[in-house]
Amino acid sequence: MTMDERAAGMSIGKYRVVKTLGEGAMGIVYVAHDPTLDRDVAVKLIRNDLFDRRMLGHMIARFRNEAKAAGRLQHPGIVSVYDFGEDVSSSYIVMEYAPGEDLEEYGRRHAPLGLPELGGIMAQLLDALQYAHAHGVIHRDVKPSNMILTAGGRVKITDFGIARVGASKITQTGAAMGTPMYMAPEQYTGAGVDHRADLFSAGVLFYELLTGVRPFDGESIQEVAYKICHVDPVPPTHHDPFLPPAVDACTMRALAKHKQDRFGSAAEMARAIADAIAAGQFFSPAARGTGPIWPIELAKTLEVMLAPALGPLAGPLVRRGLARAGDRTELMEMLRRGAGADGDNPVFVRGLRTAIDSGASPAPTPLSKTPPAGATGSGPRASQLTAEELDRVTQALVGAVGPIARVLVKKAAAGARDFHDLCMRVGEHLANDAERAEFLRKVNSR
Repeated sequence: MTMDERAAGMSIGKYRVVKTLGEGAMGIVYVAHDPTLDRDVAVKLIRNDLFDRRMLGHMIARFRNEAKAAGRLQHPGIVSVYDFGEDVSSSYIVMEYAPGEDLEEYGRRHAPLGLPELGGIMAQLLDALQYAHAHGVIHRDVKPSNMILTAGGRVKITDFGIARVGASKITQTGAAMGTPMYMAPEQYTGAGVDHRADLFSAGVLFYELLTGVRPFDGESIQEVAYKICHVDPVPPTHHDPFLPPAVDACTMRALAKHKQDRFGSAAEMARAIADAIAAGQFFSPAARGTGPIWPIELAKTLEVMLAPALGPLAGPLVRRGLARAGDRTELMEMLRRGAGADGDNPVFVRGLRTAIDSGASPAPTPLSKTPPAGATGSGPRASQLTAEELDRVTQALVGAVGPIARVLVKKAAAGARDFHDLCMRVGEHLANDAERAEFLRKVNSR
């Protein structure tokens, strides 16, 4: 019998269970219907018989604290709490039902996130934290699994079970509360915890979404705790050299060991991240301040193209070329020469030219410093195309443009209405009618 079948017809207080959302060691979360207001809600329930008296008292205290903390906050980025109840068999919280997936799962499925999308996520998270802090609530357990990303792209903070509300606490002084990999040093040492502990945790989350790895990790809680308190992580650019240096600066400030060295507020941290991401979306010759603006995605594409010939030297060659080249022709020649024997291969040269022509902006333009909230890295239409269709187009194109084919197809698929439209968009990158005809012949012969 499934969880949903077991829950069918069950009532929690006045709320009638619709389905099960999830089950863990401490309880179950259901979708239920509120008959009074005729709306679906989420109900988090703990069964009293699963815990001894001491543990049960602690769990109920956490539930009450979550209701108190989140119940005083009304913000679109925070899951609202509507009700709290308990009887002899269970205790429960009734919350806003926000369909979506947690940020941990979303980040895993969509990694790596584009810089604009990541900026939008962090802007929303920090805006909600700024609001909570202004109302005297410190979350103390900021982590990806406590962030819901709704289908509409809205980030919502949940689980205020160990939040501190004003001067109150639900644990004794000095007790470490939180999730080990995301806790601030002062949460381990028992020193005074204020809103800057949440900013440290947000910094860990930002680092992880940027790089795909946590800044502090280990084989035991003790090892993690030691690193958080005593070891500085390597900067994010160590993992991804295409990230802008400004991202290093704001991330390392958020992860400072001493809270007075961190950002003073969530709003200040949000501005720093927005500025760093805006600066990192383009390469532009800083010394001249003129010439083309090169999108960061072009840098990554060119490195992929040059890697088979140059190995680890591909990245430095691309970055040097983007920093020094005054126009497309100059960049093309620098990379062609740097590619060695491959630089004389007509297919390679054609692919290189296609990549540069499609990725360069003709002149500098002002940069927006505010990433769009909830921005996504790919268009919604791409899901209508099957993997077999994308592979068919890629294989047909690779003979004409080389390794750049995969990148061009992915970019075209983000906006294509259907398979035919995809082929037309990709064909625009070919040099003449003869090449387009050959491309279409290969596509249709498979």
